[in-house]
Amino acid sequence: CLHDMLRLSYKPEHIMQALLRAYSAFTAVRLESGRLMAESEPSALPHVVLHTGNWGAGAFGNNMTLLALLQLVAAAAARIDTLVFHTFDHRGTFHLNKARAWLEALVSQRASMPLTDLVMRIYRAGLHWSEPEDPEMLPAAPPSHS
Repeated sequence: CLHDMLRLSYKPEHIMQALLRAYSAFTAVRLESGRLMAESEPSALPHVVLHTGNWGAGAFGNNMTLLALLQLVAAAAARIDTLVFHTFDHRGTFHLNKARAWLEALVSQRASMPLTDLVMRIYRAGLHWSEPEDPEMLPAAPPSHS
């Protein structure tokens, strides 16, 4: 049943796929921005502003905190200068803020880490395809590095 499917935990390969999807899209935006800037002002470097939102969090039942976190990581890795995240409502804002807190916790514990380590830390948080109705039930931060 669909409800049971939505309560499944993400597997590392799901997390990696979503992260690589966001990174690929954001990198394409940066490269295309650079190409367009070079056509008009060859010596200028573009300031890349990317607008995004809750990818797949509606009908697909993805976890809003996880997908926001992966987009924040992908934007940093793709060297996006400004990420404008459209949350649309209080619930979306809550999940974006939770993702920012997770990212801060990840970065404060280790300035850099291999991508596979990052994915495994996120995986160990045990996030499900659809987040709980009560946002306060979400973990405050990813599990500490072990």
